[in-house]
Amino acid sequence: MKRLCLLIKLFMGNLLLVGAVVAVGLIVSYDGLNTWFMRHNRTAQDQAADMAARYFEDTPPATQAQLNQAVRELLGESEMRLTVIADDGGVLGDSIADPTSMDKHNTPDRPEVLAAIEGRNGADTRRSKTTSVEYRYVTRPVMRDGKVAAVVRLAMPVRAIAEDRSLVRETLVWTISATSAVAAALAILMSWIWYAPLNQITRTAEQLAAGNLDARAEVSGADELAGLARTLNGMRDNLARQIRAAETQRRQLSSVVESLREGVVALDKTGHIVLVNSSAFDLLDLDEADLTGREFKSVITGGQVLDLYYKLMSAGESVDGQAHDGGRTLDIHAARVKAGSPGGIAVLMVLRDVTEIERASAMKAEFVANASHELRTPLATIRAAAETLGDSADSPQAVEKVAAILDRHITRLEQMTNDLLNLHLIETSSDQGSVTEISLDALAEHIRDDHGNQSRDAGVDLSVSIDPDDFTFKSNITLWRLIVDNLVGNALKFTPGGGMVTCRLTGRSGGVTLNVTDTGGGIPPEIQARVFERFFQAAACRSGDAAVRGTGLGLAIVKHAIDRLGGSVWLESAPGEGTSVTIELPLKPDEA
Repeated sequence: MKRLCLLIKLFMGNLLLVGAVVAVGLIVSYDGLNTWFMRHNRTAQDQAADMAARYFEDTPPATQAQLNQAVRELLGESEMRLTVIADDGGVLGDSIADPTSMDKHNTPDRPEVLAAIEGRNGADTRRSKTTSVEYRYVTRPVMRDGKVAAVVRLAMPVRAIAEDRSLVRETLVWTISATSAVAAALAILMSWIWYAPLNQITRTAEQLAAGNLDARAEVSGADELAGLARTLNGMRDNLARQIRAAETQRRQLSSVVESLREGVVALDKTGHIVLVNSSAFDLLDLDEADLTGREFKSVITGGQVLDLYYKLMSAGESVDGQAHDGGRTLDIHAARVKAGSPGGIAVLMVLRDVTEIERASAMKAEFVANASHELRTPLATIRAAAETLGDSADSPQAVEKVAAILDRHITRLEQMTNDLLNLHLIETSSDQGSVTEISLDALAEHIRDDHGNQSRDAGVDLSVSIDPDDFTFKSNITLWRLIVDNLVGNALKFTPGGGMVTCRLTGRSGGVTLNVTDTGGGIPPEIQARVFERFFQAAACRSGDAAVRGTGLGLAIVKHAIDRLGGSVWLESAPGEGTSVTIELPLKPDEA
């Protein structure tokens, strides 16, 4: 309806304009035509009267009866009335009435007759006493020998003139009607010519306002409306470019924020959430999919995080702090930013999980303490042995004893150094290293060759089995040798003479499994979770003979190596019943 209003307004405006012009033209035309018609009627009546006067001047009838007959024949069926009057006022002939029954016409109430008797042309308009019809009378004198012999009077009914004028009016009315119809058609055509492009422009503007940037105003031509349409299309193209650029920047910013390992939480001035990235969901243990518009304090359960937020709101421009929740440590930086709009970002919080960093720091401190402890004992022993060697230079037995002590502790230092280098190599490697094809048979042969002498010297039976014999897989041979050497070496070292160490290598399409079981003293349950830590040793081993004492790095090397390969390790043990360590490495189809 709103769109039609413009069309109706244009139509009515054009119609009124065209109608006014046509009406003025018709009024002027009617007035001119009416004037012309009246003048034409008078002229025709005057000419007819002149002709009748000349007729009776040229051919006067012999008798009154002939004259009366001539009067009737002269006008025929005409509505005009012709009367011939004698110079004394008597009626000689009349085209309608009987002249013998008519009064004399040289009376004051017939001024036109009196004027003609006096030799002048006369005219008057009045109602006839004979016919009771209103006439316009015109008289002419009939001259003979320079004297007025008779008077010719020609009367035209005013009704006839009115009827002719009515005909003119009807003609004009029909003309007005036809002209109005044409004017209306022209008005609607002109209105549509203006309305169609305006409607197209309006629809396009509405679609653009609704967010449809594909809309275009299809208006051709070179006039102002076409120029307006082109301007609107240009504005649409420019707006589309700006929106696409803004959308691209928004997507890029969103991708950057989402890809951050740090959690990002953005709040407005009222403390409602504007943005939360996926890392923040994980760090803050948030469950809901969309928190936009929610109040920050209603969705955060960590009291320390809220304390930092309140501190920021009351303190100043930025605050830093840590939050501890469920064994996790979060480093939090919160800062105020200028909000560009009422719902814009006013507070930005960045959260970083520093649990591993703190754990690594604690582990580093523990490592330094353990390494210092492990190195202090052999170094102190070596120093004491060196001093003893200096004091006992003349005693071969004392020198031999001191040399054995030095050799044992130097060997321990070499073993510890090698283990530390291996552990460093595993921890600093960014991938699985060089991948080669490995057979279970080759690993079994390596165990027999490298640990056969150790098992014989310790009096421990070493059993190695594989299933199947021909199974091969792709992996890092260096890491696998470190794994089997440390597992088998530890098992042989801590199994007393007469015991047994069993190694089982199993290959399947889904993965490779290595199980090393010994019949040693076992590990108490309360310390089993710590055996894979660096430098950790069971108490019995620490207080035992230094000859069988390990470095405390073997199982740590195994754990880090199997983690690097993407596998898993677990331990089963009980005091007095031995220990079983299992390694499992899943394989991809192309690795089996």
